[in-house]
Amino acid sequence: MSVLETNLIDGLAQVEKTGDIILLIVDHLPWEEPNHLQLLETKINTALNFVKSGEVFKKYPHERERVANHEVKVIFQIALKYPPNQEADAFLKRCYNILKSVDIQLECRIKN
Repeated sequence: MSVLETNLIDGLAQVEKTGDIILLIVDHLPWEEPNHLQLLETKINTALNFVKSGEVFKKYPHERERVANHEVKVIFQIALKYPPNQEADAFLKRCYNILKSVDIQLECRIKN
């Protein structure tokens, strides 16, 4: 799966040590690709809807209360193939702040 499949979650896991829930977004596109930021925004919104709808708790039903009590974090982890350019960096910073306002952490990792 990848950023091109905007209606799917690329990966879902729970960190054994902390209980944090990670939703993975795999982004292999170069930043020059047309509509790249739109695809990424749609993919992030898909992940956000997956959490807000409670769908994530079908997989981790015992974590709903712990997330609500801030004992466990929900983390959107974006695996990027290419480092962000200036426009992408600004976009990701805006996403970080928006997600933070709804208690979701955003992490970006560059994976070559």
